[in-house]
Amino acid sequence: MNVFRKNSYSKNDPVYLQKQEYEKPKEFNKALIRIIQERFGESPISIIDAGCAAGAFMYFAKKMLNLRESAGFDISDLHLEQARQYVPDVDFFVDDLLAPQSLSGRQYDVCTFLGAMSIFDDFEVALQNLLGLLKAGGALYIYDILNDDPVDMIMRFRLSKNQNENEWQSGFNLRSRLTYEREIRRIIPNAEINFIDFKMPFAIPRSSDPMRAWTITTEENPYQITVGTKQLLDFKIVEVIKPVN
Repeated sequence: MNVFRKNSYSKNDPVYLQKQEYEKPKEFNKALIRIIQERFGESPISIIDAGCAAGAFMYFAKKMLNLRESAGFDISDLHLEQARQYVPDVDFFVDDLLAPQSLSGRQYDVCTFLGAMSIFDDFEVALQNLLGLLKAGGALYIYDILNDDPVDMIMRFRLSKNQNENEWQSGFNLRSRLTYEREIRRIIPNAEINFIDFKMPFAIPRSSDPMRAWTITTEENPYQITVGTKQLLDFKIVEVIKPVN
């Protein structure tokens, strides 16, 4: 989602155009599907994936969930073009979470937003628009890096190996559980909020790209996720249930 500053995000990032995105579901996608199944069982549900990229999560969700309606949106027309090829029966459309043009009136049983919240310096508008996509009794799932301590952090990084790559970029911003809960309660005071830890179950090797995640061994976690900023990334799935009344 390219919504924060010029040249800080490549909306047609080729990493999401690789076929392995469909053939090998990410571990957090598997974990999320299990959580949705526990919440909704075999009931037919509607779902929308915000910032869906090339539709890899929806490809997996179509196989694993009983979906009666499915949609996804992203700012990348190139990603969506491929998504329509791999998941042709999903309603994919171009839109921007912070300045939506076609989300009004749309509501679903499930809304997902996976791995993109940390690019925003301020997440209040994004969160409000995501919660607005829920039906009564619906569930929002955000996969994000969170801090159990009451500390938020704004990050900037740049790649220095290439002189042309000297733009400071926004990403890996960190918010606390307290900040999440406080903002959700401001929007929906009586929402049910659950923070579900995600742990990688195996090692990820380091690649040539220092900003692609890999794992290291620490005293607390044999598969601690990290990136080239030297952050230790602790991911959670934030589950927000919109009350019926």
